[in-house]
Amino acid sequence: MAVSPTEEMVFSAALALPEQSRAQLADMLWTSLPEERLDLCVPEEVRQGWAEEARRRMQDVQTGNVSLLPGDEVRGPPSPPDAEMNYHFHPDAEDELHGTYEYYEAEREGLGRRFGEAFDEALVRKRG
Repeated sequence: MAVSPTEEMVFSAALALPEQSRAQLADMLWTSLPEERLDLCVPEEVRQGWAEEARRRMQDVQTGNVSLLPGDEVRGPPSPPDAEMNYHFHPDAEDELHGTYEYYEAEREGLGRRFGEAFDEALVRKRG
């Protein structure tokens, strides 16, 4: 992708910042993107992996290799609005969450962390 001279100047200045400032800038830029555009930051092979995994899971459900749990069993009873946010995951879901983190981290250093942060943010939005 070609960049303009102005963009090149901004990128160079950003890369010259201290590590902490670059991290803050990256976070500001990341959170400024609309959710539907965040896939621009994910490599094509990872997006393909997500699609393949979704197809595999759907096939497992359709063929009866796995069974779905009722939502109430997965989520548990609703919490009062002022309750502290505590989540308890089914052990299989927790294993899958950790496996997903490890997969993304193996694909690209830091991608697992970004996945974990996005997951946590989704929980906060859900609670919101």
